[in-house]
Amino acid sequence: MTMEVPIRAPGGGEVVPERPPLAYPAAARALTACVAETVGPPRYRETVVGIAPPAPEVEVVGVAPHPGWVWQPGYWNWQGDRHVWVNGAWVEPSSRLRTSTEEAEAVIRQA
Repeated sequence: MTMEVPIRAPGGGEVVPERPPLAYPAAARALTACVAETVGPPRYRETVVGIAPPAPEVEVVGVAPHPGWVWQPGYWNWQGDRHVWVNGAWVEPSSRLRTSTEEAEAVIRQA
């Protein structure tokens, strides 16, 4: 509930309600949240590369930092006007890859 304080308009005349100063920032935040919605899907610029990437770099894989993690090999990425090597890394497998064979067979039997 907002409290309105009556004041006189400049030069006399009718009473104008005054809003508390904290109401304005709250209203501005509420309106900003409404305006921040994106419209439509993101747009991407198509790039045609006429040069094949070099051979893959040799990487030292090493030991996984945690049990069950998988090696994601490096790859060549096109940036600007040239190929740039992106190093491989150990990554945690997605939840879809963690499903055991028994669980997968149970799901198939239920279908």
